[in-house]
Amino acid sequence: MEDKTDMGYSALYSETEEENDDKAKAFEDYKQRELVRRGKTISIVLGILMLIPMALCLTGVFSMSNAAEAVGYILGIAIPITIVVLFMKGINWARIVTGIILAIQLILYIIFSVMYFNTAQLFGMTGYFIAIDLILLAIYAVPTYLILFSKSIKAYCRSKQQAKSERGN
Repeated sequence: MEDKTDMGYSALYSETEEENDDKAKAFEDYKQRELVRRGKTISIVLGILMLIPMALCLTGVFSMSNAAEAVGYILGIAIPITIVVLFMKGINWARIVTGIILAIQLILYIIFSVMYFNTAQLFGMTGYFIAIDLILLAIYAVPTYLILFSKSIKAYCRSKQQAKSERGN
């Protein structure tokens, strides 16, 4: 470290490049941690909102009379529940799979919505249909967009991936 006793006021109290680099690096680390924290919060909220209807579907098992049918039904719901839980934990492949499944559901919803709209037009039910359709479209589109394209969710899932690679696993 250099001796600052014989320097002027500006030289004595000015920051060195090394101190500026440390502050910039600390600020970038802070922004990255905040992005990851926000991504974790959004992932957990979206995951819970996706798990609620899946858990409600499990109640349909009580109406089945055949045990093999019930086991198949439970496995059919257990796999998506597992993928959503892994997405909530920040596993990147689960984020991608969940996003692709939601994107396929969104595309199918749009296709069937257009088909139903043409049928509803024949019977004069278009006013109610458009309002309900836009609400349901948003219910499908918002989580799909967030899961596939949100920087914070990507940062959260990638931070888990980087932490695992740093441990050597």
